[in-house]
Amino acid sequence: MAEPRLTYLSWCPNPTGFLLASGPAPPGTVLDARSAIVGRDTACAPVGLGLHSRFSNALWATSTSHPAQAVRLAGMVLISIILVTRSYRLFLRWDARTVLLLASLCPLLPWMALPLAIFGLAFLAWQLRQQPEINAGHRSGAGGFKGPHCENTLEALADLIERDNGAEGPLAHLHYVEFDIHETADNKLVVLHDLGSVWHASKDAQINAAVGNDLQKQGVNIAKATAKDVTAAQLQTIHVGGRKGVRVPTLSQYLRCCQQLGLRRSIAVEIKSIWSDSGRAKFVELLRDYKLQHCLALEAACPERKYGPFGWVAAISFPFFFAPSFGEFGSAMWKEWGLRFRHAGIPARCCVLHSLDLLRGL
Repeated sequence: MAEPRLTYLSWCPNPTGFLLASGPAPPGTVLDARSAIVGRDTACAPVGLGLHSRFSNALWATSTSHPAQAVRLAGMVLISIILVTRSYRLFLRWDARTVLLLASLCPLLPWMALPLAIFGLAFLAWQLRQQPEINAGHRSGAGGFKGPHCENTLEALADLIERDNGAEGPLAHLHYVEFDIHETADNKLVVLHDLGSVWHASKDAQINAAVGNDLQKQGVNIAKATAKDVTAAQLQTIHVGGRKGVRVPTLSQYLRCCQQLGLRRSIAVEIKSIWSDSGRAKFVELLRDYKLQHCLALEAACPERKYGPFGWVAAISFPFFFAPSFGEFGSAMWKEWGLRFRHAGIPARCCVLHSLDLLRGL
């Protein structure tokens, strides 16, 4: 398949702000996240396509950290409006009935604009109000690389499952387990938020002293590389956070750990970058198999632990990451992969606005 066309009107949190771009993706373009951990998912634009915005940074900080819930909610409503605008093609239904309906409403549009805007804002606010503000399962239950465990590692996942299933559990603020995935140069799916933050947290440790040099000899500038620039084997030479034996897991290893340790929560797999058809097919296959092998038993044993908007397993993403990975909304590529998601029984939802179905719309 040809690489998808990028047509953006979207808001990206720290550090890049608004992203405005239109046109075919340059060969090899990968949307990679290089942002700080602020307690919620963050993302950024590809190099050369981003526009820095103090407003967007302030908006994100307000929506996640302001002491007043009403202000946080207002910030998330504004973010959601921008994300829905980015995904406008999800809402176009250009059949005869739609055209006829729009034509009949044209004389009323000036009078309907304000009520529709008020209704839309109220609807978004209500939808966001239903979502948990705090989720203990974010990045596998660990924020960053300085705590007891490093984010998005099997060690963090195992500790989270043990606490949730043990004497402490069920954990009050654990709604679902969220983790991020990228595709590597050899078409493996790996669990990490972004390679830049992993290397930054790991490079100064003595145990990783030779890793950067070894990768450099193999033609990899690890300081500037993305997951697409390295193989899974090269990536797993890094001791994450400088902790001996702690590695970046593959998606297969991560899902196997969920099954073996008896995770009793929904999982939300955040798509950062999947660039090949084989990677896309493997992603859908792994989630489908996990659902069939693990989640049917959960539905019978503990249905109350399922997170409703996602079911037991879901793909989640920002629209500006989902479109390059699975096709621009409305394109033939998007329709094809959307059909595969639906046949596998895997929903695809927006990270910020869980009611936004990336395969169908609101």
